[in-house]
Amino acid sequence: MLSDEIGGGVIRDDVKRAVEAEIQRRLDGTNGTGALSAKYRELLLLSIAATRLNACLSELHARRAVRLGATPEEVRDAALTVILTGMIRWKMAGMGAFVAAAEAAGAPATPPDEGEVQGMRDYVRKVLNREFPDMWETLAAAAPGVLEGYMKLRAHILRPDARDGALPKWMLELIVTSCDVVQANAWGAEMHARQAIRDGATPEQVLDAIALVMVEAGVPAYRTGGRDVIEAAEDEARRRPASR
Repeated sequence: MLSDEIGGGVIRDDVKRAVEAEIQRRLDGTNGTGALSAKYRELLLLSIAATRLNACLSELHARRAVRLGATPEEVRDAALTVILTGMIRWKMAGMGAFVAAAEAAGAPATPPDEGEVQGMRDYVRKVLNREFPDMWETLAAAAPGVLEGYMKLRAHILRPDARDGALPKWMLELIVTSCDVVQANAWGAEMHARQAIRDGATPEQVLDAIALVMVEAGVPAYRTGGRDVIEAAEDEARRRPASR
């Protein structure tokens, strides 16, 4: 059914099957089966619609998720997660503007206060298993209070210990992954996909999520991030055989 010539590049057969299964579920009007439960599919679709600023569809999927057994708290967690997709605006446009303005003025950026930033670096190493990215180092120099506020927001939504959340941590990471793919933020999508695997998701669940993104946002989403996300999830799973 899916052509490799309509913007997605060479599409893996298992991805094609997942997309076709989702389309068939909608045609049949059934929940069907898959790596993701029907409830989690609706919560992912809610977040995808919200990322695309489609309030009508996000409400539709929220109501359907409740009919499928989601609690209001689970819907809340899924909706809040979309807030985290805003940082891409800084990475893709704002940061460049800030650096360019400093260069034009002949004034190098002021280095961040190490005391303020070190705790945020430690948080990123703990939660994302990576070093502090350049976009956050630059933001720390430009507006450390903004970065600190973002980190507090992020820590509350993507709780490292998942003590007070309705949705499991892996599902929250999978939602952010999907929203990043919708925005062609491959860097963020891969990072969160790997974290989803570390938190307990399976590569099959990641693949199902990308299939949902393709149905909602178009086949080109596979090429601009979806394919790399699936491969990153599979790679991360191979690195952690003991946790499977």
